[in-house]
Amino acid sequence: PNNAMTHQHLALTALRLEDWQAAKVEAERTIALNDRMTLAWNYLGTALYNLGDKSGATRALAKAVEADPRNFDALYNLAVVALEIGEYDRAREALRQFVDTAPAQHYSADLAQARQWLRRLG
Repeated sequence: PNNAMTHQHLALTALRLEDWQAAKVEAERTIALNDRMTLAWNYLGTALYNLGDKSGATRALAKAVEADPRNFDALYNLAVVALEIGEYDRAREALRQFVDTAPAQHYSADLAQARQWLRRLG
């Protein structure tokens, strides 16, 4: 019950099963035990997004990026959600950081999309 890594794995399992509420609960348990676990913040953001709490999702995703700026999945997710809810400054910042730092060999399609969004945002 007090192993943050176990709860983080449970959150990921719940995400893969699309059990958004269970993913939220397990990610929150992880964070309560260790708030520096950036994957848990990303999982929480994903769960909150799918539960309809897009503002909460951006806060969680921003925490993931703050704790680990090289959490490229969280960074990209933050940009996508921020764009969707009209937080264009936050989206622009996340997109720029993603384009500047994400490895092309793993994120080539996402990098192309991020560059396209940046051009649109100006």
